[in-house]
Formats: sequence, C-alpha cells, structure tokens
Amino acid sequence: MAHIITLTGPAHCGKSTIRQMFMDCATNDFKPIMIKKYTTREKRESGDDVECVDAIPKECNLVYEQYGVRYGMKTGELYRLLEEERTPIVVVNDIRAVEDIKSLLGSLVYSIFMYRKPALYDEFHEEEKERYPDKANEDIEKNARIRYEKAQAIYRIYIENINLFDKVILNTFSESATRKQVECIVNKFKKEFLDFTGNIVSHEEKSKKIVRREGGVKLAGSKSMANIFVIVGEKTSGKDEIIRAVTELGGCMHRLFLNIPLDLGSRRMEGS
Repeated sequence: MAHIITLTGPAHCGKSTIRQMFMDCATNDFKPIMIKKYTTREKRESGDDVECVDAIPKECNLVYEQYGVRYGMKTGELYRLLEEERTPIVVVNDIRAVEDIKSLLGSLVYSIFMYRKPALYDEFHEEEKERYPDKANEDIEKNARIRYEKAQAIYRIYIENINLFDKVILNTFSESATRKQVECIVNKFKKEFLDFTGNIVSHEEKSKKIVRREGGVKLAGSKSMANIFVIVGEKTSGKDEIIRAVTELGGCMHRLFLNIPLDLGSRRMEGS
C-alpha cells in the first residue's frame, strides 16, 4: 500500500544517503519515487532533490520558508502518485510543512526524523570551501558560522517536536546498521499491504464461513484478522458520509452492527 515518506533532519544527517536506501528497496509491493521541491536557494551540484528557481511557481500549494529561502511542492503530484500506487519520498526540513502534509493525507504519511551527530562548525567551514572555492576566506567563514548556528537552532526545533515523527532513524553507526533500519520500515509497509489485501475478498468468497476466535474475527481460509471500526462524531461531523463511503468499497466485507447516539453512549460508558 502506498505511503508518503517525509525525511527530516539537520544538515549532515545523511538525508540523501537514507533516501537512496529507500529507493534501493523498490519491489512490486513498494514503489518509491523521489519528489523534487522548488526552491529559491542558490544552485548546488548536490541538490538533486530540488529545482532552483527565481520564484516558487503559482501551482505550488504547499509553500514554506526557512531562513529566507522558500520551498514549494505541488500536492496534486502527491495525490497522483498515490493513485498509481507509488510511494513518494520527499525531504522536508520544516516542522510546519510536515504538519501540513500530515493534516492533508493523514495516516498515508510516514514521517521520519534522522539523527547522526551534533552540528560541528569545522564541517560547515570545509563544506563552504568546497562549494565556493572562489569566495574570499572571510565570506566562507561568515557563511559557515551562519549555517552552523542555523543547524543548531533547527535541531532544537526538531527535538521539541519529536512526537510529530513516526520513526527516528539513528544514522550513528555503520551504513549496514542504517540500511537495516530502512529495511525494517519498508517491511512494515509490505506487511500492512499484505494485511490489507488479505481482508479484501471477491463476491464469491463472501459466503465463506466466519470463524470466531478470541481477540477478533477471522475469515476461514485467510491469515488476516478482520477489523471493527467505531465511528464517533456529532450530528454534522460527516459520520453518515463515512459509513456510506465504506459500504460502497467494492469487495470489502462490511456491516453496520449498531448505531448508538453519542450522548447515550457516553452515559453508558460513564455508568459502566
């Protein structure tokens, strides 16, 4: 089942390396694809996840700014790829942008925070020298100091909002250890996909005997347990629309067992 994977982390945490590890895990059940962002920052040789522009295109309806640099994405592209059963992978280094994506797509978004080590000024200084060999040393030191202080500030923001993320990848050991963490996440997606498809049966199979077991209901001949969904909400919350949408899903076993008014249900709960 397709998801959107967001990768977030401070500078030098290994975002590009981990993103490629996800790409290397591609199978028939897991089809990752890298999503580029538009940005107003200066062009770099290593910026394969961004397209540098003078202004963010108007079609981008998810736009955020970080320290004077703007970034933009087209959410329509995310929807299209999900419909194609692809798994978009996008690097998002802004907490509010991660929240926006999760609010738009809910449980389809799997947010990952990556940690490697604390920011080091010397690494930013060396990186500035490599990126801009023609710049004066004074400018290189100034830019390195600014980037170093930004990295420290951003890292503190990430830690303060760590509950926003579904998973933390510790890129602190060997490459094989990091790859194993990535593979565990991909295997989780594959298991969810198998569980989902295991619960979808054809019209001919709907007459199969239902075997009741402790802890759930199991379709005979199936390895997957069926689920019970409890839908709660006020009169105008859209409960009926949700139930109608579920019952219209072709091939899904479903039945509306009980409809308890919200206030009555609450009183029963309180009195129990």
